[in-house]
Amino acid sequence: MNILPRFSLLIPAVLGACALPAAVVPQAQPSAQTAAESTETVATAPRPEPLPYPEADAGERIAALERQVEMQQQQLEELRRQIKQWEQKDKDQKDKEKDKEKDGKDKETAAPPTRKTHRNAPSTARQAAVQAAPARDNSWERAQQQFRQGQYQSVLATLRGADNGGDGSPQAARRMYLLLQSHQRLNNCQSVIHIGQRYAGLFAASPQAGEALYAVGQCQWNIQQQDIARDTWRRLIRTYPDSAAARRAAEKVRR
Repeated sequence: MNILPRFSLLIPAVLGACALPAAVVPQAQPSAQTAAESTETVATAPRPEPLPYPEADAGERIAALERQVEMQQQQLEELRRQIKQWEQKDKDQKDKEKDKEKDGKDKETAAPPTRKTHRNAPSTARQAAVQAAPARDNSWERAQQQFRQGQYQSVLATLRGADNGGDGSPQAARRMYLLLQSHQRLNNCQSVIHIGQRYAGLFAASPQAGEALYAVGQCQWNIQQQDIARDTWRRLIRTYPDSAAARRAAEKVRR
């Protein structure tokens, strides 16, 4: 039996079945539950947060701080400028004082100009002699005038150093005794005792030696040294018995 013709008839049928479009094949449709779950998932998904932006008042605060910093910097610069000015003024003042001192020293050390003429030679010699001669001391006359005017403190300043008796001359004795009298007027008893005892020892032959011892005894009496004062007065009476000071001392001792 020949099967070839039958088989050839089946080939077109098989090919036609394979050529059916895919749309004819039924596809699975999503269920209602699955669709609802998808919608809910989309609805509940978290939304991204917006990016933070600086607030407007924060920017203003930053600008204000910048202005304050700038102002402080300006103030600092002003203070620095003032400090420099003060330092410069102080330096200038010190320089002026140094220049004045230097000018004064230069004037003191500068030699006086001399004329280079033969006529000037005798004059120069006389000037040298005058400069070599000691200046006249008028402190004694000035001290006397101050004493007469009651300026006893001024006498102490004028006769400063006269309490040591000087060179032992009569002039030194007068200066020392006037100094003693000024201390006596000022009630400087310690000075009176010190100068009076020294005067009586250095110028024992002076007419004022007895008065100096009497003044010493009087000051000793005033400072509650009565026994020592009596001994001083007895010494005065023995040494200068005919003096007025001895007669006054005798009256004191008899009391």
